[in-house]
Amino acid sequence: MIGDPIEHIESLTKRTNDYMGTRVQSSLSRYPLTFSLLSVFGIVSILHGFESAISYIPYLSERPFLIFILGLLILIFTGTLYRGLEKKRLD
Repeated sequence: MIGDPIEHIESLTKRTNDYMGTRVQSSLSRYPLTFSLLSVFGIVSILHGFESAISYIPYLSERPFLIFILGLLILIFTGTLYRGLEKKRLD
């Protein structure tokens, strides 16, 4: 009998994380250019997808200034929300 199954699972998870952590770190340090290019490709793909989606909405595609204002408002909202949540976490 193995004893407490929860402790066994936690031990197995810790060993797996420790093993994979060393493997991932070494792969990341061995191939930094590959991971950088993949990250940039992912970000550019998301931005292109948003741009393509906006181009299908005639009202927005005809008013780039409105998209700019909406983007600023979203950034202000998320910054305010983040600041409020961070303040609440610290209290």
